[in-house]
This record gives sequence, C-alpha cells and structure tokens, in this order.
Amino acid sequence: MSIVALKELTLESTMKVYVGVTGLAGTGKSTFADVLADLASARGIAIRRFNLSDEVRCELVRQGREDEVTSRKALIDTANELRAVYGPGVLAERTVVKDLEESFGNNQPNLVVITGIRSPAEVATFKNAWAEQFLLTAVVASEESRNARMSDRRQYDEDVDPLAAVELADQAIGIPDCIQMSNYRIPNDGSIEQLHRFVEAFLRHVITPMFEQQNTPKTAKASLTSGFSERDGRTKWS
Repeated sequence: MSIVALKELTLESTMKVYVGVTGLAGTGKSTFADVLADLASARGIAIRRFNLSDEVRCELVRQGREDEVTSRKALIDTANELRAVYGPGVLAERTVVKDLEESFGNNQPNLVVITGIRSPAEVATFKNAWAEQFLLTAVVASEESRNARMSDRRQYDEDVDPLAAVELADQAIGIPDCIQMSNYRIPNDGSIEQLHRFVEAFLRHVITPMFEQQNTPKTAKASLTSGFSERDGRTKWS
C-alpha cells in the first residue's frame, strides 16, 4: 500500500506526536526511549512504541530462523533483503500500517515512539506519513561512552565485536545521515539522572507544546510559543 493511500486512511487525531529515535550503536537509544515513555506516562500521556527491528525479527521467525533473532548480522542481512525486494522504506511503511491498524481501537496514544530508524529512506517515509507530527531525535555519545556500554551489554550475539566493526555496518546502512537529518539531539555521556533531565526538558519544551498546538484553532497557533526552538534544541544538546 502506498504512503499516499495510507495518508488517506489516517484517522483524524488530536494531540498525537511521533518521536523517531536514531543514533549509533551504544549511544543509549533504548534507554532514552524507556525514560521518555516513563516520564510521559507519569504525566498521563498515553504511549505506543514500535521498533523497526521487530519487523525484521518477525521475518526471521516466518523463515524458521528463530535462533538468529539475536544476531546483528542476520538482522542486517534480512533487513537489506526486505529493502531490496520491497523498497528502502519497507520497514517504516510496515510500521505506519501497524500504527493505523492499532489506531482503529479506542485506546489511541498521544505519543508514539519509534526506535530502530537506520536509513534516510525510513526517515522520509515517516515524514511523508506524519509530516510535522514526526520528530526525528538522535541520541549521541562519545566513542568512550559507547565503547563502555558495548562492552557491558549483550543485546546481540556480536556485541563482543569491536565498536569499529559495528560502526562500519551502521555507516553502510545510513545512520550517520539520519543523525544529520535529526530535528533534535540528546547527549548521553553522563549519568542516568542527567539523561532524565534532558528528556524531561525535551518533553516539557518540545513535545507538550506540540500537543497544545494540535488542540488549538489554526488562527490562534501563530501566537503560541514553546520557549524552545528546534535550533535551540540542536545547539544546546548537540
């Protein structure tokens, strides 16, 4: 189904914001998404979450390769196979469809968080589907911080590989380009408490004003000021 057709099917919705998350390996993208979800839920904001990698894992299961769902190489290779057959934005397109399908119920979220964004085509697909409601957010960290996190975690079978080898795969997919396309950048070189403060500021100064704008008549939107612009966000947090 084309994105044009998907947009025609999209339900009219108020107070809905989509936050896409991108970044290099070891920056703490999942932690950022977890903190954002927790803080938003504490404010009474309904959350829905997607991970583009989950679609690839489902494909591996469909192929009878359940034992490979924790292999970074298998996920990358399978994702590239899907892109070759169905187009570079296929994982994002499937996520848009899932969001539409789940939106036909009574439990519509206010905030949708999408992790696993790795290519410019995926970014373009989400922007085409959700326009100004979509914010691409990059989580960034120093090589030292990323190395430390990669040595401590065991998310994938290949997490014992050097960070440089992982980054070669990330660069081939297009993650650095996604970071350059981001609306906001969240630094994650400090403590979890510091990350909480950054995410709280992001929620308060960026996401909450977007809810207010969506619930405000168009004639009144020009007078709204969030106190936190996109440029300010990138300058302050990058």
